[in-house]
Amino acid sequence: MQVAGSDVGPKIIRLSERLVVQEIPPKTSYSRSTAGSTTSSKRLTLHKRSLDQAECMKVFASWGNTFDQAVGYAKHIFGQQGTIKLTTGHKAKGAEWNTVYHLDKHLLSKDEQDLNLKYVITTRAKQELFEITTKELQW
Repeated sequence: MQVAGSDVGPKIIRLSERLVVQEIPPKTSYSRSTAGSTTSSKRLTLHKRSLDQAECMKVFASWGNTFDQAVGYAKHIFGQQGTIKLTTGHKAKGAEWNTVYHLDKHLLSKDEQDLNLKYVITTRAKQELFEITTKELQW
């Protein structure tokens, strides 16, 4: 497996390492930011990115009993190389694969930017496109 985007992994790891506190269970350490709404497109994009990063950090936190274990797991995942490539829709622009798995399309809104992103994701598959909803999976 390979994770696209050289900035994603190190950023999540840096954020997680800043939170390393052995006494607090990692599953309860991350929470979604509920900062006030804004009309600024740039601020809204930053808010969405922060929510995405918090969700990613929660996934890694669930794979350990301590922050060190969670950070170690994140380092392991982002350090992998292989035939499966994990990428965001933005990082997939311009690329194509025989088979594409689109995770959680329900997270995309009906605004123009997300509709464009959905188009990019669904047109990356040369042969097969699978849409998977992770909320139905048992982790």
